Amino acid sequence: MLDDCRAAAISLVVGFHILFLAYGRITVTRNALAILTDSGTMMFVILAGFMLQWHSAHFVFRDFLWQKVKNVFCPYAVATFLLIFLRGLRDGEALSWRLLLKWAKALLNGGAGAHLWFIPMLAIFFFLAPVFLEVNRRRWLLPAILTLILPFVLGRGRYFEIWKNTLFFLPFFLLGMAMAVHFNTIQARLRQSWLWSLGLAFCVSMALVFFPEPEWLQTIGRMVFCFMILALAARFSESLHQTRIGLALNGLSAYSYGIYLYHNSLIGLVFVPCYRRWLSGFGEGWQILALVFMTALCLTISALALKFGRAVLRALGVRSTRIIIGC
Repeated sequence: MLDDCRAAAISLVVGFHILFLAYGRITVTRNALAILTDSGTMMFVILAGFMLQWHSAHFVFRDFLWQKVKNVFCPYAVATFLLIFLRGLRDGEALSWRLLLKWAKALLNGGAGAHLWFIPMLAIFFFLAPVFLEVNRRRWLLPAILTLILPFVLGRGRYFEIWKNTLFFLPFFLLGMAMAVHFNTIQARLRQSWLWSLGLAFCVSMALVFFPEPEWLQTIGRMVFCFMILALAARFSESLHQTRIGLALNGLSAYSYGIYLYHNSLIGLVFVPCYRRWLSGFGEGWQILALVFMTALCLTISALALKFGRAVLRALGVRSTRIIIGC
């Protein structure tokens, strides 16, 4: 179930960034599509909170941080350096102390790419992990989720507004922890409500089509779409994982972090020129089909490239490829 949710989340994140290629040409459903795909970010936050609580029985803060440094921050630092270095080459700037200072600054706010703000925000949650676990030990976790009022008061932050986004996503991190505590009960309820989740998602989509501006409705939309993904995963994961689709979802989940780090560069280098040359003149319906196809193609190319990169690194004697490419 977690693998399926992670695969769905990375697919939505990639779809969200590809959507911007045709955003101005989609007039009717663009806001609903934007909120649906943007819910992938919220899903990743829920999963992060879930995993923190799920492994809390053997939690040692020093070991926890060290694991995050190796598996999250090191590949993020490598990806950030590559993006800064390649941008410098494009602008005719050689490797220098100035370039290294740009790299160090970009690490703090995700400045190497518009999508990388998410990692500095997660770092705040990781450093506060002992606080969150103590809240749970004192049985304050469910009352703490009442901070759900924060997303409606603050609204979603821009890409580099790290602290505003931290407060926006805080209740969803806590919600993920609560789901881990009550996992069996919640999983059973989700299985029973999968059809209701589809109906609710459809109603919210229609509301977003006719009322695209209210920010509180956009927040509700992200929450409803996350609920739909969780319900569908709870209902169909077991049956899916007996098929080839399940193998594909497992593979996508395994490469999800690496895909997250590098997919935006692939979109800029490959899909932007292709879209402008061959697809930009299509009607809205064809545009949406093209975006779905490009999302699937981007995920496939990214996963295969990461698989090849991992094979090369292992051939060179690198034991833990996760430290370098995130998978």
